[in-house]
Amino acid sequence: MMTLRLNLLLASCMLVSFLVAQDDQVTGRPTAEFQFEAMEHDFGWVLQDSRNPHVFTFKNTGNVPLIIESAVGSCGCTVPRYHNAPILPGEEGEIEVVYSPGKQEGHQLKTVTVIANTKPAQTLLRIHAEVLTADPGVPSEAYTFEPLPPPVDPGGDTQVYVDGEMVRVSEQAMEDVPVEPATFDPLNGRSTVGEKAHGPTTELRFEEMEHDFGQIPQGSENPHVFRFKNTGTVPLIIENAIGSCGCTVPFYAKDPIMPGEESEIHVVYKPGKQEGTQQKTVTITANTAPGETQLKIRAEVLVVDSVTAPSLFVIDEEHEKERTAIETVSPGCFVIFPNPTSSELRLDLKEHIGRSAQVRIHDQTGREMLQTRIADINSETSRLDVASFPGGIYVVTIQVEDGQPMSQCFVVSK
Repeated sequence: MMTLRLNLLLASCMLVSFLVAQDDQVTGRPTAEFQFEAMEHDFGWVLQDSRNPHVFTFKNTGNVPLIIESAVGSCGCTVPRYHNAPILPGEEGEIEVVYSPGKQEGHQLKTVTVIANTKPAQTLLRIHAEVLTADPGVPSEAYTFEPLPPPVDPGGDTQVYVDGEMVRVSEQAMEDVPVEPATFDPLNGRSTVGEKAHGPTTELRFEEMEHDFGQIPQGSENPHVFRFKNTGTVPLIIENAIGSCGCTVPFYAKDPIMPGEESEIHVVYKPGKQEGTQQKTVTITANTAPGETQLKIRAEVLVVDSVTAPSLFVIDEEHEKERTAIETVSPGCFVIFPNPTSSELRLDLKEHIGRSAQVRIHDQTGREMLQTRIADINSETSRLDVASFPGGIYVVTIQVEDGQPMSQCFVVSK
């Protein structure tokens, strides 16, 4: 039965991935252009257990803001770091790669796959090293990288910014479109090309920014959906959303939200043993001006006894709909990232702070690849080492104390 459930989950994951890929091909996305000073680096001779950093510098030579979605090393020994903020046309950025060989020895060739709103979407950086157990005392010989085959992208429409508006044009018509480099007015919640510290900003408009739950019982779970729209002219990127206490847990979209698109932030308030008037906040950090937006919730928390409990714990129809919406946007009530990954899987379990959890990972055949226990869940993400896993699709299952097991799939890329 366990194997059957895992197979069904894997099948659904692959179907969703296929549908998302098809949707991306149909809708298109605004594309920028990378221009790296160098796309390979030779560390030469390095010692085992050493730490070897290198910075790849690039420039956005396109006409729209460049958004790096992910950067993944080919193994756990190769760790890239980059900034999430959009990079304006003409601006420069950096991707730092740290190579830590551990007990590796001899010739080593590693890669970093960068995924961004470029064409093609994937850019490959390469590093080389000769790992030794002792310093030879002489310079290493230069390494020559084999040339990569040219990237191939299927034809189709793309999206560009024209006079502050995003339009779709065919590849054949791209040369005829009067596309101007993106410029942004700081007085309208946007920034200019020269403002590197802030990056391009957009505007966030909520239908409401406050919500009153009214009278609720201790120990209850109270969801609410805050809906908003990106009313600016550049993609909206929510970097974080943090509740003012562990009892206030927000969920939000991790993908960029295009101009004119709508999205939601789901907030669940669990008062625990609190009582009386309560006021909590959720602080959203995004590429807006100002950079932080605050949502507020209020409630009158009632002490529950055996007489009042039955009537207080009745969930009305509106709350039931909101609960269903939260389960839809955040299946299993936990977040995993990055996905795909090559070395490390992170679990975001903020809604279960203070509790313990059992974690298991299975491969496509149902074979258990990893089992561990999180003794005390906190606000930080839990990290799982999957660097030794072969490439493929896996299922991570989490059981928080005596609750129902929750499962999601992820991909290990090699």
